[in-house]
Amino acid sequence: MKRKLFVALILLMFFSVSCSSLRRDKNNKEVPVQKNAGQQGEITNSELLDLVYNFTFPTGSADDISFDEECPGLPIELINQIKKALYCGDSDSLILELNDKSLMITAKDFVFKPNMNDDIDFYEEKLNDLMQNTVSDCLIYKCDIDGDGTDEIIVIENLKYEYSYSNRLFVLKKFDDKYVYAGSDYLGYYRSFAICKNNGKFYLAANYDDYKTKTTKAVGLFGLTCGDSGFVSLYDCPYTYIAKMGDDYRYNLLYKNQNAPIVGKVEDYVKDIATDLVYTDRTHKTFYGDEIQRNDLFDEARDNNSDTTLWNINAIDVNNDGKDEFYERKILYNGGSDYTETEVNWYNPETKSLEPALFTSWSSVYYYLTQKWFKIIDGKIVIFSFYRKKSKDIYLLDVRICENGKTTILLDYLIDLQFHLKLSDNWDYYDTNFVKIDYTDPDVEKAFPKDVDDIIEHFAAKVQGDFKTVNYEDNNVPNSLIVRLEEALFNRSFDKLNFNYASFEINAGEFYGKFEQDIIYSREYYDRYVSHVYKYNLDKDDYYLLVADSGGSARFVDIIIYRESKGELKYIDSLISLDLHAAVIEHNNDLFLIERSYNYYSKYIDTINVYKLVPDKITEFVSIQLEPKEFEWHQVFNNYHLYEKSINSYISEIKEELMAKSPINDDIQIFIGDETDKFDRDKKLRLKSVSGNHDFFEIDFNNDGEPEYFERHYWFPSGYTVLSLLSDFYKFTDKRLISINSDFNRDDSMLIQLWFKEIDGKVFTFRLFLKDGYNYYLNVSLVENTNVTQVQSYIIVPKCEFNINRWEK
Repeated sequence: MKRKLFVALILLMFFSVSCSSLRRDKNNKEVPVQKNAGQQGEITNSELLDLVYNFTFPTGSADDISFDEECPGLPIELINQIKKALYCGDSDSLILELNDKSLMITAKDFVFKPNMNDDIDFYEEKLNDLMQNTVSDCLIYKCDIDGDGTDEIIVIENLKYEYSYSNRLFVLKKFDDKYVYAGSDYLGYYRSFAICKNNGKFYLAANYDDYKTKTTKAVGLFGLTCGDSGFVSLYDCPYTYIAKMGDDYRYNLLYKNQNAPIVGKVEDYVKDIATDLVYTDRTHKTFYGDEIQRNDLFDEARDNNSDTTLWNINAIDVNNDGKDEFYERKILYNGGSDYTETEVNWYNPETKSLEPALFTSWSSVYYYLTQKWFKIIDGKIVIFSFYRKKSKDIYLLDVRICENGKTTILLDYLIDLQFHLKLSDNWDYYDTNFVKIDYTDPDVEKAFPKDVDDIIEHFAAKVQGDFKTVNYEDNNVPNSLIVRLEEALFNRSFDKLNFNYASFEINAGEFYGKFEQDIIYSREYYDRYVSHVYKYNLDKDDYYLLVADSGGSARFVDIIIYRESKGELKYIDSLISLDLHAAVIEHNNDLFLIERSYNYYSKYIDTINVYKLVPDKITEFVSIQLEPKEFEWHQVFNNYHLYEKSINSYISEIKEELMAKSPINDDIQIFIGDETDKFDRDKKLRLKSVSGNHDFFEIDFNNDGEPEYFERHYWFPSGYTVLSLLSDFYKFTDKRLISINSDFNRDDSMLIQLWFKEIDGKVFTFRLFLKDGYNYYLNVSLVENTNVTQVQSYIIVPKCEFNINRWEK
C-alpha cells in the first residue's frame, strides 16, 4: 500500500503545474541528477523495474515563454494556456477543458441535405458517407462563425487514435430549413480537438502527435471564420502551431555496475552516441551497431518461410562464445492506437526457424522496445536496448553483456527531453540537428548568367544545324506522315502540325449520357479524368477512342477503344500512354492515332508514336525518337587563372566518362572524384543511423582542414517531378553529428552530378546540372570556409539524331 501511495505521489508530481519533469532551471541550465545511481553489485530485471518506477526526475519551472512573432487574430491568453500545458505535459487535459460542450449537437438535431449540383465534390461525397454510415464517429458543433446571425454546423471526425485518410473539418450552411455542404479543409493528424469561444469569437484547438509514438508534437490554434461559401481555407484564417522542439536529451544515470571491468569503456561509448541515439529514434530511423547484415540468410529464410518477407537477418556473437548468432530486426508499424515498436527474433540457420534469445531482456507494460543493437567494446559484444515510455518523451537505455550463459546488467539511464516551444506554420516536424552556414558567393551571377538559357539555345542551334529528312518505310505508316512528324519533333512545333483533330472529337458529356451502362468509369471519375473522346468510322462501324488520366501519381494515360454495336459499346483494345492530348487524325484517307511521349525522368518530349487505326485492335506502331548522340562543350565563364591549366587538363580527361555516366535514364551513375569511403567504421555507423542507409564519403570540401561527410543518391521521379541528385552533408562535433547546409542546388536547373577534386593542393567542387532537354551545365567552384570563388562554367549540348523503329503494341 505504501509503495502504491509513493508511486501515485510521484505521478502527481510529474503532472503537476510545477512541471517536475522534462525541465531546465530559470537560467536554462541542467539541474543536477540524483547522486545515488551508482551501485557496487549486480541487479536483476525486477530490481531495475523498481529503480525505473521510483526515479524522480530533476525539477524545473514553466517560466513564461516569449515568441519573436506575434499571432494576429489569436488571443494571447489562449496561447499562454497552451504553452503552459505543453511544458507540463498536459495538453490533452487542456483540450478537454477548452471544449465547449454547449456548442455540441448530434445528427438528430438538424437535417442534412446533399447538394443537387452536377459537379460532385470528392469531399462532399466523404461527408455524405460520414453522415449516412459513421456519423457516430463524428463530433458536431453549431456556432455562428461568420457573424451573419445564422449558425453554421461543423463536423469533425473523432479519430481517437484511429487515423483516417481524410482528417477533415466540414462546414455546413443553412439553406431553407436544411443544412448543405459548404466547404472543408484538411486538419492533419490530430489526436484530439476542441472548439471554444473567447471574447465572442470561435476557435479550434487541436492536439497533434507523432502517430508512431503517440507523443505530442504541437497544438494548433485556428480562428474560425468563413465566407458565404464556407471555408476558403483554414490557412486563410488566423492560425498558428505551438510546436514542441527537442533541444537536448538529458541522461539520468539510473544504475551502474561498478564491479564490471568493461563499464568505463561502455560509458565512454554512450557519451559519444548519446545525442545521436535519441535523435535517431525520434526521427524513426534505426540505430546501427557492429552487427553484420547477412543477405544470404535472408534469402534462405524467405525461401523456406512464407511469413518472412520482412526479415532482415544480421549476425553477431551475442553471447561471446566465439560463434555468431543470427537475428532479425524489424519495425512493427501497428498503427491505430498501438505504438510503433521494434521486434527482434533469433534465427537458427540449421533448422531455418526462429528460436528464443540467449540472453535476458528487461520488459515493462509502460515501456516498449524501439532500438536494439550490439557493439564490440574491449573485445566483448555488448547488448544495447532502447525503450520508450508510452505516450511520453521519456526513454530507458539498458546495457548488458552475456557471457558463459549469464546475462549481466552494466548500465541503465533514464532519459528525458529538453525542449523549447516555438510558433510554427506546420505541426509535422522532427527535432533538428541542422546548422545553417551562410556562404558568400560574389561571382555567382557571372558563373550562372541570367541569359544562360538563350546562350544554350543559340549554341544548341549551331551544333544541331538545320532539319534533315530521315526516310523510313513502313507498311502501315506512310513516309510522308513520318517526315511531317520528324520536323515537328525537331523544331518543337507540335502546335503547328495543323491536323484536323476537331473533326473527330465529340462532346464527352453527351457520349457518357448515351453509353453510361457500358463505360467502366463512374460519372464522377469520368468527368474528372477523361480529357478527349474521338469518334471515327472503319468498315461502316463506329468506333470511340477515349483519352483518360489514369488518376495515379505516375501521370500515366489510358487510351481505350470501343466499337458501337446495336446501340451498345464493346471494348476493343487499350494502351498506356503519357500523352493526355493524344489525338485521332486523317492522312491520305487513312486514320491514325498520334501520341507524344517524353523522357520520364526529365519530362522532355523526345518521341512521337503513330498507330494506324484498323478494325478491332491496336496495331504495331512507328516510334520517332530524337536522341542525343555526341556532346559539344562551350566555356561561358573563366575566373581563376592560377589553377586554369590544371583544371582544364582534368576536365579534358573526364569529359567522355562524365557524359557516359550522366544519361537521363536508368543507366545514370554517380561520378566519383577524390572523396573517399575509406574512413572510420564507427563514424559510418553513426552516419547511417542519423541519416539513413546510404553510402557515405569523406572530403574536406570547404578547405578548412576538417573533413566533412556526405551521401548522395538519385531521386527517380514519378508524376510531375524530374530526376535529381539529392545530397546531405554532415560534420562531427564533440557532442553530436550535425547536418550542414551546402548550397549546391539551384532553382533553375536540376543537379545530377556532384563530386570533388583536389587540384594543386585545393579541393574544388564540381556540379553538373540538367537544363532544358538534354542540355547540361557544368560549374566548377572553390569553397574556402564560407567563401565561394566561382572558377569555371561550361554549357554542354548534344547533337541529336533520329531513331525510328517499328514496334509491337
